[in-house]
Amino acid sequence: SLIDDVGIEGDEGLFSQGQGDGLPSSGAGTSFPGEPSIDKTDVSETDLIGVSRVRIFDAGALQVNQDGDIWTNYLIPGDFVLSNQGDSDIFVSSSVFPLTIGSSERFAVAVTAAQENGETSQADRDKVNERLDDANRAYEADYQFAVAPSPPILTAVAGDGKVTLYWDTSSEESLDRYIKLQTGDGKDFEGYKIYRTTDVSFEEIRTITDGRGSGTFLRPIEIFDLRNGIRDFHPVADNGIQFNLGEDSGLERVFVDTEVVNGRKYYYAVTAYDRGFTEGGISPSESPVQISLNPDGTVILGQNVIEVRPSKEAAGYISPNAPLAQIVEGSPGGTVSVEIFDPRSLKRDNIYDVVFEDTLRINTGSGPDTLTTKNFTLRNITNSTPDTLISRSVEFNGNNNPVTEGFAVKLDNVEEIGIDENRTKWSFSSETQPHNPEVFTLGPPKISDYNIIIGDAIGFGQSVDKVVETSPGTFTNVAAMATNFRVFNTYLNEEVDYAFIDLQNPTTFQQRCNPTFFPPDGYTLPASGQLSAVSSLSGRCSDLIYLVENFRDVEDTVTYRVTMSALLSEGALLTRNPEPGDTLQIFTNKPFISGDRFQFSFDTENIPRVDPDTARSELDDILVIPNPYKVANIYEAAVTNTNRQHNRELHFTGMPAPSTLRIFTVSGVLIKEISIQPTDLINGYGGTYIWDMLTKDNLEISYGIYLYQVEAPGIGDKIGKFAVIK
Repeated sequence: SLIDDVGIEGDEGLFSQGQGDGLPSSGAGTSFPGEPSIDKTDVSETDLIGVSRVRIFDAGALQVNQDGDIWTNYLIPGDFVLSNQGDSDIFVSSSVFPLTIGSSERFAVAVTAAQENGETSQADRDKVNERLDDANRAYEADYQFAVAPSPPILTAVAGDGKVTLYWDTSSEESLDRYIKLQTGDGKDFEGYKIYRTTDVSFEEIRTITDGRGSGTFLRPIEIFDLRNGIRDFHPVADNGIQFNLGEDSGLERVFVDTEVVNGRKYYYAVTAYDRGFTEGGISPSESPVQISLNPDGTVILGQNVIEVRPSKEAAGYISPNAPLAQIVEGSPGGTVSVEIFDPRSLKRDNIYDVVFEDTLRINTGSGPDTLTTKNFTLRNITNSTPDTLISRSVEFNGNNNPVTEGFAVKLDNVEEIGIDENRTKWSFSSETQPHNPEVFTLGPPKISDYNIIIGDAIGFGQSVDKVVETSPGTFTNVAAMATNFRVFNTYLNEEVDYAFIDLQNPTTFQQRCNPTFFPPDGYTLPASGQLSAVSSLSGRCSDLIYLVENFRDVEDTVTYRVTMSALLSEGALLTRNPEPGDTLQIFTNKPFISGDRFQFSFDTENIPRVDPDTARSELDDILVIPNPYKVANIYEAAVTNTNRQHNRELHFTGMPAPSTLRIFTVSGVLIKEISIQPTDLINGYGGTYIWDMLTKDNLEISYGIYLYQVEAPGIGDKIGKFAVIK
């Protein structure tokens, strides 16, 4: 298959010998695997020897001093000793085959185990055989089968009564090569599932059972899936259980869990899953919850699993304010906002910008073509070489972008081009405002902004000759004339031609209304060419300005018409004609386009900090939890198969750092002095110190009443007490 033409290194993303040459490239005789389904990678065509001998014996009884004994007693095909009482070791061999000097052979081994916790061992045997069948099918398929998306990289931020999770987008780009061979599209990512537990093994939430009653799936606390119509339970069942594909909720890459208790240890996992392949009878695959338990009892958590304790912040902690993203280039109608999720990861004095690409959307119907936003890119521009954090994202208007360097950006884009009525207004200095502006789009809207500047006298500006459509189907040849204003395209930084119709001056042939008939109080007839409007008992009318520009390879086309509306009350005008120094600022609603740029930075107020004055006022808020301490509490890890020792914990919350914590008996005997640095508090800016309840002699404290003192240099002292009871 041409899909397999990936080169001798077997990776389509890395160019290597034989890639794209239309021929199979074998890895035989090299250190590379080669292309799929040939020689090294064609495992199903190799010879199958199988298991030829099994010995089970007392643990540690195997002696390896004599090669001859090993060969005779364990390697030659023969006995199958399958049972032994007590603790046992097992020796399995597969032989005999030739192996000449200097040669090597690849071999495959499948080992399965099961513990179904049933009343009999039959369920264990059934599960072992089921997994062996799975392994054999994988072998016969040359290990080419549907795989789950790669697990995301998970980060957790502990807060006061909450935990914030966020993860990267690598899972969304996962390629399932087997599905690509079947359908031509191997990017079958569908969504994320979030799990929470207090048991590091996650077994306490493995409560979704298959048709045999065996715990199969973990129970998620949240599911985020693509909004693509693929939802509910997948039709392909596995042992009588169907995979939950979600409810078309839309993707999220941040989850805030508020159903937590401060000080308690939680384990979270975020997995990615695909949509399966119904036509091929393949149910969805989910990335594993990656946990490894070492022989010494320590646990290694994978990239999609994390341990976290929520807690109250440290004394004096000041949370950061989100910076304001400001327009530094262009004049877009949309906005960019910044939201902080991980204060620990923010970079002081770093500068960021957001830039865009656009595209022209061709309208195949009767409507005009439209310039639309194609994507945006987020960059850290602190150094001379920008560091791209998000490249060409299309997540706008409610869609969530991933968290990077402790924050995420949200972009609200303008989808319809037109006049921005909220921003279009006069700039003036007198008490009475000019007549209200009204701007109308003529033809396809042009993405630009304009200033109409009023000069000192007629002749400041000059209109042009132009045939304009004054009403539907009616065209008028408008003559050029001197005016008291000029028009500038501020978006393109150029002056704009315009046609001018002086509708309300009786000395011009263009007059349509007569303001001298029942004129408003104090009315003065404007000079010819003076921009004006009027409202009286005889009606309301305004001069007309037609902007004449080059637009989309069409020269001298009319883009916008500008008029004014005079306000009248009890025979007097509430607004006035524009005067020298007035400027009409016209803005259009513009989507983000190439050339637009937003910029923001993280200054002192945008970075978390600890304020000594605030810390001083919060010393009285220090608490000991639980108080009293009764044998054990929910903050301590339960004794389980993965945690066989009960470690006691006493939590001091709201602590300042650096500080010194001293523990005394009620008679004043010092039993422990602890120097506390910020790194000793949980969760970075968290204010909880966990004491193991051991004295300076490493002995457990006895039952009774104890006093404690917290001494924080430059802040103050706090004295309190706690009890330990039976």
